[in-house]
Amino acid sequence: MIDNKEPFNGEMKCFKDRIFENEDDNNYFKIIRACFGAHPVNLNQENSKRFASWPFPSHINTGDLSVRLYSRDVGKEDLTLNLDIKEMTEFLRIRYEYLDVIADRIRTLFFQHQQKLSKEKIDTKSDPLEQLYVLCTESKRRLDNDYYNGEIDDLIIIFEARVTDANLVQLADKYKESLVPLIEEIKTNLQKMNIVDLVNDSDLRIRSNLEKELSYELSKFFASVHGDSYDPLFEYYFERFNASTDGKFKFTKTDDIKLTFLKAKLMLTDW
Repeated sequence: MIDNKEPFNGEMKCFKDRIFENEDDNNYFKIIRACFGAHPVNLNQENSKRFASWPFPSHINTGDLSVRLYSRDVGKEDLTLNLDIKEMTEFLRIRYEYLDVIADRIRTLFFQHQQKLSKEKIDTKSDPLEQLYVLCTESKRRLDNDYYNGEIDDLIIIFEARVTDANLVQLADKYKESLVPLIEEIKTNLQKMNIVDLVNDSDLRIRSNLEKELSYELSKFFASVHGDSYDPLFEYYFERFNASTDGKFKFTKTDDIKLTFLKAKLMLTDW
């Protein structure tokens, strides 16, 4: 059982022959680490500071390496700190094995979280966009998974976009309709508190031959949309998009960014 205090707090079983007897294993390890790797060394002993020598082979049977700790105060006795590699290995072994305890506890807490929230029903909305707003909140509250959050954010952009070109209305409506099963799948998985790859995200990610031809422009365009930053090369990207599609989608800087995002998705479909 994990409590709120620091693990191994007050425990004194890994190190023998301590030069500072009142320090527990955690603090004594910090002293060793400081003495063998830092100059000067603040040992927190009676507000004194000592300076460590370079490590040298220990002259005692129980030690492997030693450092001499010189006091800055004239006449104060020097100290020798010995390092036993076996003791250090045991210290590290105990703490690495404790990671299994932490991992088990995390799994238990997550399972309890799953059980609790899976019983809380997600609101069902008839309108896809309204449903996406609900899922956006629930996704962050339940799992806060980047993959699911990103899919929902993209879907919201697509469904919020309003097509102004009459020639694209039918294509946009057909595309949005194809994404409804994905919305339902996300809702089902969030309801079950189940993080798995989405089966129906193929329609969101359908690619045509233009993906290769416009790979540079598309990567920059989508990165800018998701990064919420202006790219001064937008007009260049639009010129390339229009040239590759014979002007079918009429990309222009005057369009709302959501509409442009939707047009880019439509451009990459095989319809």
